[in-house]
Amino acid sequence: MNTRSTALVTIASALLGLACNRNPDDAAQRANEAQSSAVATAAEARQDERQKTIEAQNEANEDIAKAQREANEKIANAQKNANEDIREANLDIAKARNDFREWCQKKMTEIDNEIDSLKVSAQKATPKARAEVDQRLTQLQAKREEIKADVQSMENQTAASWASFKNRVENRFDELSASIQNARSSADSQKVN
Repeated sequence: MNTRSTALVTIASALLGLACNRNPDDAAQRANEAQSSAVATAAEARQDERQKTIEAQNEANEDIAKAQREANEKIANAQKNANEDIREANLDIAKARNDFREWCQKKMTEIDNEIDSLKVSAQKATPKARAEVDQRLTQLQAKREEIKADVQSMENQTAASWASFKNRVENRFDELSASIQNARSSADSQKVN
């Protein structure tokens, strides 16, 4: 064989030897390393995903907490304003009640004076007129007691019922006073001379 052929055979033998000398354990190790690398890369990707999810959730939680704080602040301010308005309204109602209570007491005194005056007029009237006045006095006293009960129920009146309550009591006082005046006019017209 010539040197060229010999060299070719030697090279071919060496390549064949290299191919045959490859160890299957090396291939398995390379496969294991590739698999380990893939697992590590996947774990790192999952960790990045978890971290980004946690950061997004924390950011959302902060936004929610901020919105709740702002809503709570608005609610607290609205309630504070409502409480102030309620206190002012209660003071106004209390003042109106006190003023009306004083007015009622004055009117009740006037009614009592008118009833007393009627009793005096009745004593100067004829016996028949006196009997009529006594009967009217019973009715007038009953109406007076109704008004007194209304006045005592004043504290139970709400802001919504206040105007109608006040009008009803004022009208009852006016009606009672007119009834007393009518009874006194009748008694005066029938005086004994």
